[in-house]
Amino acid sequence: MKKIVIALTGACIAFSAVAGDFVIENGVLKLWRGGGRTVVIPDGVTVIGDSVFYGCRGITNVTIPLSVESVGDSAFERCRSLNSIVIPEGVWRIGKSAFRDCSSLKSVFLPSSLKYIDSNAFNGCVNIQSVTMLGAYLYVPKDAVWGCEKVFAKAMKQAKSQERERRWRDAIKQRENENELKQKADALNREAESQKQWKFEQEKIAEGWHKDGDRWFTPDEWTEECHKTNAWRKIKPKTIFSWMKVRVLRTTPQGSICVFENAEYLDGSEEFCGKIFYSSELKSSTVADDDAEWWKACYWCGTRTIETKDGTRTINEYAKDLDAAIKIVRKKFLLFNKGDPRFKSDECDKLRPKDKAGEERCSSTGSGFFVSENIVVTCAHVVKGGRRIACVVGCKTEKTCDILACDDRHDVALLRVKGYSYSDYLAIEQKPCKISDKVFTIGYPLSSMIGSEPKYSEVVIGAVNGIGGDITCYQISVPVQPGNSGGPLLDAKTGGVVGVVSARLSDAAAVAATGTVPQGMNYAVKVCYVLDLLNANSVKFVDTTAPDESDPDVEFAKDGTVLVRVYE
Repeated sequence: MKKIVIALTGACIAFSAVAGDFVIENGVLKLWRGGGRTVVIPDGVTVIGDSVFYGCRGITNVTIPLSVESVGDSAFERCRSLNSIVIPEGVWRIGKSAFRDCSSLKSVFLPSSLKYIDSNAFNGCVNIQSVTMLGAYLYVPKDAVWGCEKVFAKAMKQAKSQERERRWRDAIKQRENENELKQKADALNREAESQKQWKFEQEKIAEGWHKDGDRWFTPDEWTEECHKTNAWRKIKPKTIFSWMKVRVLRTTPQGSICVFENAEYLDGSEEFCGKIFYSSELKSSTVADDDAEWWKACYWCGTRTIETKDGTRTINEYAKDLDAAIKIVRKKFLLFNKGDPRFKSDECDKLRPKDKAGEERCSSTGSGFFVSENIVVTCAHVVKGGRRIACVVGCKTEKTCDILACDDRHDVALLRVKGYSYSDYLAIEQKPCKISDKVFTIGYPLSSMIGSEPKYSEVVIGAVNGIGGDITCYQISVPVQPGNSGGPLLDAKTGGVVGVVSARLSDAAAVAATGTVPQGMNYAVKVCYVLDLLNANSVKFVDTTAPDESDPDVEFAKDGTVLVRVYE
């Protein structure tokens, strides 16, 4: 039987509900009229009212719903058969004498939401054996737990210890999360910085700059640096790196004939004692015959032909200053740009070797291929250090080229052909090759010996990585000769470019390392690095279409491949 009473008082509406054994008003449990040993308080009750179960000695178990927020004064006082009580999460207060004289109470569970236990709440509960306390900040007055102080004190200590441990774990987890976020942020910053640096380098390369270590060089500075490096390579092997006593035998306004004298401190250089040499630094305006001086180092400067009473004689030339030696060597070996005001160009131009047509000598050759109307791809090492670069188009027409961009790291360069436009340029195959894929090459190996006609070779991909697992290269089985470098490696199905023939394994190095001469171990740079350079310089190119069963047009590929000549 259910009975609902509605009472109007002023502007307030109060609801009372009687359901079974419980009397509930506005969520407050007012009365229990049952007589069982197990009590299940209905869901929806928010407050267990004062003295609801006072003196109910037959109750052994009480189930409190999660909706309850507080337990009233003397709510379960003198329930002497009550064995255990579980206060649900959400309850924040236990009132005065709420469980007083519950002498059979053995276990108590207190949630983390509980903030206050009023006086005498558990007085006389002398048989409590365990208290589980989740909240470390619960206020428990001393007069609330008379008779069970030690159990509550132990529970409070354990709760505080667990709280400290929880905080410690949370702090460690937070620190780990912060470190992880920091590492991710650092990785993103490094990636962004790397991309920024790469973009900066590509812009510099596109402008013609060159990088050596951490230093950037303009095109003129780079040429100057290359000349100095080449000069030092010639000087170093024959330089005497020790103190030497030098005596002048005969001086002239242009230089002096000197001799290395035996001395006390020769530091292992006795073999040079008594040898005659020439020095353009010691002139009659600064030294006299039979003068002597000590040189800290003697830098080799090539050779000099002198007149003697028995005819001509060629002797070595040395300098005591490295800068002077480099300048002399650069002049002798033509390691400078034509028209450089620091050198006597008229005299040096007479010494510069000429071919039969009266033009500058071609120092090296390589291969290349068109990827756009006037853009040719080749290897960076083919054109590096050249004073003038040209492409032979159609096996007969030579066109001068400029270096548009150069990627020394991946050995790829782009050349812009002056005054020429080619329409049938080669397509790019962006799909990577697999091991044993059939490919072919077209190039100009040893053009000065076996002719300037393009040479065709069928090969397979021997490995998808290069020496030491280098991911930038393919290993190919084609024999690579001087002049092949820079030529296209083409897919046998689509005819698209998959790489650039770049290098061959040194026979001498292989013999020194393994004792055998390897066969067919040569390498090609993967085309993805060509694409990076093309995109960085806004060069339009053509992709290959889907492969068909017909053979690729070798003649088309041959026409798009050019001979690259590098002049001193």
